Amino acid sequence: MRLIKLQVSNKFLRLMGLRDLLKNFKRLEVLNAYQYDRKNFFSIQKITFYEEQLEDIGEQGIENYLKDKFNATDVDIIENISKTTFVCMMQQKRFRGFWTLIIPKGPWALAPPGIINNEFAIFSIITTEEWYQKKLRRALIPYGRFFRVLAISKVEDYRKLMHVHAFPEFTKRQQEIASFAVRNGLYETPKQIKAEDIAEKFNISVSTLNEHLRKVEKKAMHYFFGH
Repeated sequence: MRLIKLQVSNKFLRLMGLRDLLKNFKRLEVLNAYQYDRKNFFSIQKITFYEEQLEDIGEQGIENYLKDKFNATDVDIIENISKTTFVCMMQQKRFRGFWTLIIPKGPWALAPPGIINNEFAIFSIITTEEWYQKKLRRALIPYGRFFRVLAISKVEDYRKLMHVHAFPEFTKRQQEIASFAVRNGLYETPKQIKAEDIAEKFNISVSTLNEHLRKVEKKAMHYFFGH
């Protein structure tokens, strides 16, 4: 079997009617999903709000707000990661995802995690080699400007599949440094911050900083584009 990782452009998501959902949240990650029956859909999601959006929610409360936006019958916050990011268990009235409009009927299943933000969505499906070659590739041709196949992997290690992460497994230090560098414009043109300033912030040398960033870039490239 194969694990196919797909990237969907925000233009396509908006065409599929997700404009309001993308407007309401900075980032959505479906960490796991469960089908209870034909009318209900249970999932664990990590949701990141815009800071100003949380201020507008006010007395309504986050759980009630999520119920309204996701057409959910029940929402429980199970972890507060930061001021703007929460992990919740959600029960939704079963609905057809946009992928069923594009991907033909056949032997395939979604494989969490999946990511949706204002730039793109990334999700994976499990399928057979034969079905991918004969059906899925052809089905995606008309939507080539909206879809990209990021990686095709053999499903050889079940444990690896069950522990797939939405993003590469950076160390805590790598996350801190890379996140700070991106937020402060190291990768902008022109650069908005110098490497020396970042190194000083984390009390490390510039060479050590560059080594951390090199490892982050390598992990990201391998993760998104395959080994």
